[in-house]
Amino acid sequence: MPAQAAGSWQFAGGKWEHSGGEWELRGAELALTQQFQMLSGTLTMDGKSMPVSDAKMLGDQITFRAGNTVYTGQLTGSSIEGTAITNGNSVPWSATRAGN
Repeated sequence: MPAQAAGSWQFAGGKWEHSGGEWELRGAELALTQQFQMLSGTLTMDGKSMPVSDAKMLGDQITFRAGNTVYTGQLTGSSIEGTAITNGNSVPWSATRAGN
């Protein structure tokens, strides 16, 4: 049975450095809806929203794509910790369920 990921999540960390500066996930918000193991929603960062695709739960493991980035993680209670990979760069990320 998949863990319940539906709701709003506030990102606490994750940062990439690139030629134009830095791209930081802190303060980003992930809004998810869930039907069984399938997820859908949006990731809002710096005021810009992008759709979440290829999103699913397998037990407590979450996987989704937003833009060119693939996010994987483990959902435990009201928090998610995982890894985000974009352009071959991998960084840790974490998020907390909004309202907790």
